[in-house]
Amino acid sequence: MARYLLCYDGRWQESFEDEARALTFGREVAEETGRLVHVVRRGLIVSRLLGVFPESRTEEGEWLWKVRAAGADFGGGHIT
Repeated sequence: MARYLLCYDGRWQESFEDEARALTFGREVAEETGRLVHVVRRGLIVSRLLGVFPESRTEEGEWLWKVRAAGADFGGGHIT
């Protein structure tokens, strides 16, 4: 079963079973705090970025996700 995770402040902060709730909560955290929030679907093997909030920082958030994921792959690890 997939889990939906929120990452902000450089750490995994929240975990949800429902995608819609994870996206809503991620948007709320970003609006209330101004933090860059990544919402990720984590399956058994692969993690996939679902959303970045605030939406005005989507490009920056997607770039950071790709850079961090590439670094994890290069180092032989995986995003946990």
